[in-house]
Amino acid sequence: MEISNIKKGRIVLLLAIITIATGAVFFPALQSGFTNWDDNVYITQSRMIRDISPGNIARFFSFTYVNQYHDYHPLTILSYAVEYKFFGLEPFIYHLTNLVIHIANCALVLWLVILITQNALAAFVTALLFGIHPLHVESVAWVAERKDVLSTCFYLGLLIAYWRYVRNGRTRSYAASLVLGDLSFLSKTTAMTLPFILILCDYLAGRKLSWKTAAEKIPFFGLAAVFTVITTMIHHPEGG
Repeated sequence: MEISNIKKGRIVLLLAIITIATGAVFFPALQSGFTNWDDNVYITQSRMIRDISPGNIARFFSFTYVNQYHDYHPLTILSYAVEYKFFGLEPFIYHLTNLVIHIANCALVLWLVILITQNALAAFVTALLFGIHPLHVESVAWVAERKDVLSTCFYLGLLIAYWRYVRNGRTRSYAASLVLGDLSFLSKTTAMTLPFILILCDYLAGRKLSWKTAAEKIPFFGLAAVFTVITTMIHHPEGG
């Protein structure tokens, strides 16, 4: 994990504090029900999530799915389908999933900042503010906005994997960042900013612009281009 300069017991303690604080702030959301703001479209009135067969899962990633939802975040819809399979329409479970993913994101923020700064206090403050900031209320408390927290989870994982690649040069770290980037896009297409964030990571790490560093970004720009086209086709199906 490349955090040898910081005692792991201290990190566990900091993570526990962040988890308790974030859980306390968002606990009221667990007592909420579904809304008629997209929760009905994606969950309560959706027939697609009623079937978790391989054939139907494949439909989540197709334009059959796009035609129903007019958006493209198949991994998010798949998560709803799994919940429906085991828990039906119990809103507590859907809200709990959102909160668990958000707390996981806090842990990833803590890890990422520690990797970059080797400063546990800076990482703790950053992750805590990330966890309890009111701007996250909509994404965490609104079930239909799971795409935000899920995409963020993979996005942060990508940044961690890429930063490790920058430091250790291992191909598997780079490959992991590419896979996580794809998963982030499949959760919400707004992840298209990630190639530019990777350039900023290079700058922060003191890497100079070269053919090698430029070539590393080509797959990420490719992903961004593909999902940009998909999003454009969804919102402008006739090119108008």
